[in-house]
Amino acid sequence: MTKAERENWLCNIQDYATRVARQLGWETVKFILNEYGGGASSIEALTSNHYEAVWNALFDYEIGMKD
Repeated sequence: MTKAERENWLCNIQDYATRVARQLGWETVKFILNEYGGGASSIEALTSNHYEAVWNALFDYEIGMKD
């Protein structure tokens, strides 16, 4: 993964984490990071092999808030 790809993933994860946190609170984001991010306690602590799973979970939560 290139540096640009990593930065893009992290930017997208942060964006969706903020959206989810606004509606459901940071505790929900922390749960997602822990559950889908290999026990990560923050976005910065994620390893690249968990980016997709965390982003997908955040995306699903965000879509669910629109229903």
